Amino acid sequence: MHLIISTMKDEGPFILEWIAYYQSIGFDHFIISTNDCSDGTDKIISRLQDLGIATHIDNPGPWEIGPQAAAYEKAMAHPKYEQAEWVMVCDADEFLDIKVGDHTLDALFDASPKANVFAFIWRLFGHNGVVDFEDKFVTDQFTMAAPALQVLPQQNRALKTLFRNNGVYRIASTHRPKRPYPKREKELYWVDGSGQKMPGYDRQDWTFSLTGVGYGDAIARMNHYAVRSIDSYLMKRMRGDVNTTSFHQKMEETGQAYWRLHCWNAVEDQSIRAKIPRARVFYEKLLEDTALTDLHKGAVAFHKQRIAALRETERAKSFISQYADYRHDEITLMKDVSICDDRAIYTAEQFKPETFIKSMQIIRYQEMRKRLLVRNLPWFANCDALETSTDKQTVQRVLNRFAAKAETRFSTLPPLPKELTAVLNTPRKPPTPRQERQSRKRVTFLKTFAARSKRTWLLIGGRDEQIIDDLLSLPDLETLFVIEPWGMREAELVVPDQNIDEKRKEQDAKFFRTIMRFQDQIKKGRLRIFRAPPLSVLKLFEDGFFDVAFLNGGRRSRPVKDLLLMLDQKVRPGGTILTNTYWHQRDSSRDMIAAVHEYLGNDDRAQSHRIQSLNPPYIAVERLKP
Repeated sequence: MHLIISTMKDEGPFILEWIAYYQSIGFDHFIISTNDCSDGTDKIISRLQDLGIATHIDNPGPWEIGPQAAAYEKAMAHPKYEQAEWVMVCDADEFLDIKVGDHTLDALFDASPKANVFAFIWRLFGHNGVVDFEDKFVTDQFTMAAPALQVLPQQNRALKTLFRNNGVYRIASTHRPKRPYPKREKELYWVDGSGQKMPGYDRQDWTFSLTGVGYGDAIARMNHYAVRSIDSYLMKRMRGDVNTTSFHQKMEETGQAYWRLHCWNAVEDQSIRAKIPRARVFYEKLLEDTALTDLHKGAVAFHKQRIAALRETERAKSFISQYADYRHDEITLMKDVSICDDRAIYTAEQFKPETFIKSMQIIRYQEMRKRLLVRNLPWFANCDALETSTDKQTVQRVLNRFAAKAETRFSTLPPLPKELTAVLNTPRKPPTPRQERQSRKRVTFLKTFAARSKRTWLLIGGRDEQIIDDLLSLPDLETLFVIEPWGMREAELVVPDQNIDEKRKEQDAKFFRTIMRFQDQIKKGRLRIFRAPPLSVLKLFEDGFFDVAFLNGGRRSRPVKDLLLMLDQKVRPGGTILTNTYWHQRDSSRDMIAAVHEYLGNDDRAQSHRIQSLNPPYIAVERLKP
C-alpha cells in the first residue's frame, strides 16, 4: 500500500482535487488529521473514510508537542501505517509532479530501483495574478513559479520525502523521516528528484545546504501552492470572525512576510498539467457520491461567504492593492551571491569584512544547538577553526547573550582562537623563485584565453591563493567564481563526535584567510567564493554559464570524469576547459591524464571538442561551436 499522511484545517474546497490527483498517480490510502474546522473539512474526510478512501483522525487541542507532531504520532499508531509499504507526509497544497514514464509511482520506482527514500525539492508557485477564489483545479490555475535553481529564501530549498516504510526510521515528520536506528543506517539509500544519490542526508535536517545536493528534478519535484489566489491566501492566513485583524499565529500581523517568502511568479511551469486529465477521471468518480458532492459545495459556499466579508476589511483591501500584480523578490546564485558557506550566503552589499568571521561564528553556534538536540554534530565539528563549543549549556549561553545585546552583539561572542587570529594576521610569504616561475608560465598560458572575450571564469580548487591572484590579474576577466570545499565533505554533513582532523582544521582556517585576503575583490563583485563540493554547487549554475573552467589540482579518476561531464554542460560552446595536471612525470597526475583522454576519446565528443593548447602541465580543451 502507498500511503499519504496529512493534517488539514479549513481546506474544504481543495480536498477532492488533491485526493483525486494522488489516487491518479498511485496512492491507495490517506490518513488525515483535522482540528478546529469551520468549513466542513472534517466532514469531507469522514465521508472519505466511509467510502474506504481515507482514515479520519480527530486531533483536538491542546497538544503537548503541537498539532502536527501529535497528528503524526496518532497516524503512526494506526494499523494502516503498519500496512503501508511507502509513506509520504504531504499537505493539501502540495502536489508531487512525477516526470518519467506514465507519471505514476511505479514509474518513479523503476527510474531509481535502489532508492528507499526519495527527496523532492519544493517548487514554490505564485498566485498568477489571480485575486478571486474560484472552484477550479489549483494545478490548472497556477502555473507561475520560482526559478528552478532559486537559492533564497530557504523555502526554495526545502524538501519533502517519500520513504519506504521498512522500520529504519522511528518518526515520520513534515518534511522527512527522522531518528533512524543506528544499526540500520547502512540500509538507507537517499536519492533526489533526479535519482542521484544524496550522501549524508540520511541524518540531515529538512532544509538543504547551499551546496546544491538534492536540487535534481529530472524525474520528480514537489509543487507547493502555498498561496493560491489572494482570496484563498487571506482566508488561509486570517483567523477568527470576519472582522478580525489577527493573522495565523505563525506569521507576523500583516501576512506580507509569508506571502513574499512563498509567492513566486518568475517562470512558467506547466509540467503537471499533463497529469490533470487522469486526475479529473478520479475527481468525477468522487463526485458520483452525492453526499461528498454536497459537502464539497458547502465548503466552497462557506469560503465564498467568508471571503466576501474579508474583502470589506481595510486589511484585505490594502493587501489586494499591494499584491495583486506581485511577481517575486528574486535572489539567484549567479546574479547575487558573493560568498556561500553551507548555511550562510552573502551578497557583495551584505558582506562586511570587519564582522564576517564573527557572523560565521554565530551561525556555527546556531547550527551546533540544532544538532545537539538530535544528538549529532554539524559537519564543521571535525575541522572547526572557530572552535565552536559542543557543550549544550555553553552553546545556549552564547546564543542567549548574543540575542540579548543586539547593539553590541559581536562583542558577546567568544574571542577568536589564537591559532586562527595568527593565520589571519600573518602577512603572506613572498613567492619562492620556483613559485614565481610557475606563476609567470601560468599567466602566459592563461592570457591566450583571456584575449578571446573570455570574461566569466570558474576555478575549481581555490586553496592556492597565487592561482586566484593570477586569474584576477587578467585584464579582460570580469568575474571569477571559485569553488573549493576547504575541508567540507559531502558525505559528512553530520558527524558523531568532535575528533578534530588537523589538516581539515587548517583548511577551515584557510577559507577565512582567503575571504579576508581578497575582500576588496569580493566587494567589487569580481570574485565570488563558494565553499562546497564542486559537483554539488555546479548544479546550481545555468548551462553555458562560464567562458573558461579551470580544474586545478590532481584528483582521482572517477571524480574527474564526473566533473568533466558536468563542466561540459556549464561551459558555453566556444568556451574552454583546462587543467594544470597534464604532466606524465608525476604519479598523482596519471588519473587526471587518463580521465582527460577518456573524456576526449568519446566518439561524440571527438567531433565537438578539440585540444586548443598544450603546454605541460597545462592542457586546454575547447568546446566547438555548432
